Amino acid sequence: MQKEKEEMTAAAPMVVKRVYPVDKHRFNVAAWINPITKHTVLIGRQLDHKGSTGEPDFSRLVLTEMDEAENIIFEKVIWENLEDHVLFEDPRAMIIDNNHIVIGLSALLRSKTGFDPYPAILKIDLDDWNHDVPPPMIILNFGPGKNLTPVDDNHFLFRPEGASYSHRLIVFCTDDHVPVKTQDLFFPTDLPWALWRIGTSIPPIWINESEAIMIFHGISMDKNKYIYSLGRARLSKENDHYQIQVAREPILTPDDIKRKYKSIESKELHPRLRRVLYACGGIHDSSNPDILKLLVNVGDSDTYKFEISIKELKKGLFPKE
Repeated sequence: MQKEKEEMTAAAPMVVKRVYPVDKHRFNVAAWINPITKHTVLIGRQLDHKGSTGEPDFSRLVLTEMDEAENIIFEKVIWENLEDHVLFEDPRAMIIDNNHIVIGLSALLRSKTGFDPYPAILKIDLDDWNHDVPPPMIILNFGPGKNLTPVDDNHFLFRPEGASYSHRLIVFCTDDHVPVKTQDLFFPTDLPWALWRIGTSIPPIWINESEAIMIFHGISMDKNKYIYSLGRARLSKENDHYQIQVAREPILTPDDIKRKYKSIESKELHPRLRRVLYACGGIHDSSNPDILKLLVNVGDSDTYKFEISIKELKKGLFPKE
């Protein structure tokens, strides 16, 4: 019992701060620090209008650059809402080396019955980048799915559609630009806060060449309402094969927000359908290596930065900790 109590409180966030000014309502935000300028770059969803039943919430993607004092110095819409064609959402960005950023996206393609999600990949070469974004590559090989997340320079995770993949992800690589499935990654099905489904969150934070902290989201049901929470796991790899070890207790839940963070004013887009707590981006840099700055959107409304200790995130998951 004591061990469970310690694990439950191990990764409690320490500091919370609104990411954007109060007049800019953006959520599901990817983030990275430009290794050349040291500026923070964000790509977030800005709502155009709520979707009707069976449709997504239509939004555009906005790129924002902030200086080291977190002042906005540049903004640009990089993907407009095209209702009759394709909608990109939920970006997740990873620095591959000092010259490249790889971004995972969900591409919503219009079909005869509505919109079908597919994973998509976008790569940016920082050597000649001027804030323009090339067209993403949509992955059709594995059928519909979403939550594409980069794992390293050539491996990606995403969750296919369908009940059989409610608690597992596909891992694939891109050999000679051809997507090839390498394995399924299975998550436990008995987490009380993730009984209905799991999904990816920010890209893994590699502690060494073979071990990473993985933040993910879980979804439970309460009186026909979807409840989103954030959890943590240890991702390990050997010969490009991945294994997952999941902490039983969540990092953050909507009830935590309501109880512990009175300054956060959350507004749900679909209050009768879900309570959302979600994270597509985070910042972990060498200037403060023990802190993960996790960008959490609360209620699909605004984005807040939670600072979490890496040491606390590792507790109970990494044998040497």
